[in-house]
Amino acid sequence: MAGSSDFKNKLVSRKLSAETHVLRIETEITAEHAGNAGTLEYTYLVDKHLQDQLAYIEAKVRALYIFYFKSDVKKLQIKPVKAVQGYDFDSLSVHFSRSRAFSISLPSAKAGPKIKFVVKTTFSRAISARPAEITQAEKQYVQFTANILYLSAYPTEKQETLVVLPKGEVLAYEEQPGPVKKSQRGITYGPYENKSAFSEVLGQFNYENGSPFLAITSLKRTIEISLWGNVAVEDRVDIFHYGAALRGAFSRLDYQRGIGHHASVPALKSVLPASARDIYYRDEIGNISTSTVKKLYDSTEVELQPRFPLFGGWKTHYVIGYNLPAHETLFRKGEKFALKMRFVDYLYDDQVIDEMTLRVILPETVTNVRLESPFEVERLLDEVEKTYLDTSGRTVVVVKKMNLVEEHIQEFKVYFDFHMVNLFREPAMVITAFFLLFVVIMVYVRLDFSISKDKSSELQLRVQALVNEVLSCHSKRSALYQTYEDVVSTYKVNKENSQFSNEYRKVESDHKALNQKLSTLHAKIRELWSEGADKVQELQNLDSRYRELLQEGVSQTERVLSGKITKQQYQTSDADIGAKKLSEETNPRNWERYRLRKLVSKRSFEFPFRF
Repeated sequence: MAGSSDFKNKLVSRKLSAETHVLRIETEITAEHAGNAGTLEYTYLVDKHLQDQLAYIEAKVRALYIFYFKSDVKKLQIKPVKAVQGYDFDSLSVHFSRSRAFSISLPSAKAGPKIKFVVKTTFSRAISARPAEITQAEKQYVQFTANILYLSAYPTEKQETLVVLPKGEVLAYEEQPGPVKKSQRGITYGPYENKSAFSEVLGQFNYENGSPFLAITSLKRTIEISLWGNVAVEDRVDIFHYGAALRGAFSRLDYQRGIGHHASVPALKSVLPASARDIYYRDEIGNISTSTVKKLYDSTEVELQPRFPLFGGWKTHYVIGYNLPAHETLFRKGEKFALKMRFVDYLYDDQVIDEMTLRVILPETVTNVRLESPFEVERLLDEVEKTYLDTSGRTVVVVKKMNLVEEHIQEFKVYFDFHMVNLFREPAMVITAFFLLFVVIMVYVRLDFSISKDKSSELQLRVQALVNEVLSCHSKRSALYQTYEDVVSTYKVNKENSQFSNEYRKVESDHKALNQKLSTLHAKIRELWSEGADKVQELQNLDSRYRELLQEGVSQTERVLSGKITKQQYQTSDADIGAKKLSEETNPRNWERYRLRKLVSKRSFEFPFRF
């Protein structure tokens, strides 16, 4: 119940701004309170024909008159009321019964002094196009209805109303009650004196208005918080031009010549935070490149150009998003966090939003979530959203608000608690997952999951391994042949019998060990591959003949050094032995290079080994 009998309006000055598609009314009230000192409740009424279009209301104290109050409050508290003291809404006139009332809390004051404050109201869709349809070349005219007098629950001694219209033709305006004065500033009504409570005089205005009549029918705003240093923002916008509908066909040629620019919207100018980065703009088709970004000192200006200009009755859909550094919007004290951001961005001039849904996606495992809004909103049930690496899901704060205007660009806050140890939970999950993956791969490659074993392949692998060992041993034995030659050459030069004997025995010992290993491998190969075993035996026979030639050369060297044969006889014998060593049928190294490869090329064995 709001008080009404203790106030009297001494002076009321109203300004109705109808220059755009948004109607704004600024009412400066000088009231006198005749009751006792204390907190005062002033009842403010909204005209019946505008109550459904009311989007925003606020009351402030003029700083010049702040010394009348005991406190220095600038912005006054406003709350809606359903009844006025001494009156019943249902028993009043039909006009007042449909009005909306608000109670404005004024700071305490002594009885008698005047109290001066300002009430600002904003109305959406209060101005409509008349006529409702125009061609591309015609101008747009609009119409709205306003109360010439100040609708109040208190008597008013003196009041004046100024209606501000845009530049252009004025087809009709209310000329009564007088005095009425039209000037470049606008149309002034009054001053009127000694008007009783609940007085009203409605007037209609029909005039030219070329401003874009845009309204966002649906705005879905999503804010996702990452404690790793980023806050992502995305707006999904459905926008509609509710001005005079385009009659007839649209001509692109005429539009390029400048016909139709006054009633259409070729581009939208949005203002984002100064630190906005990674800005993107797209629609149903994909990314739209016809947009420009301009960095300013305190903001980021984005000019969005739709794929086609918006005329009356046309609509479009687009998505705009960006990222913000978390340190500018997210504040922390211990394990308590607070997100402070704008409820809605500046999307275009004089924006109107019919319906908005705000979703704030918080980190996983948050607790004690609280929302603090600068104006009344409808908080829906919290949702749960799962993204990458989430287990229980992230808490989503969902807020809904109807009928927003530019004045709603204010900051809201979301408080929550988060244990910092949970910040490393997802990285630990990734590390653990990769570790388990590697373990599974290691186990998998070491297990045989086949139903029946391939005996042929297994046998092939075993024989291939034995052949590789044979070739390795033969390579080492071939290297000993050169060692034989080096030992004999050294003996020819220094004629040291003891040194020669020691070195020769060592070479013989190494050669014997390799022959024993080859014999063992030969026996294993014979069990698996008989043809391959025959070739290994042939290699062994060649080695035996080649070793006999080496021993014969050593014997001839000993005989010539002991004087048993002449030097001429030795040279003849040595040349004959050397020729036999180099022959194709005697040298095991030639046999390895030719015979084994020849065997592979013919594939005369059971399994395709590569020697």
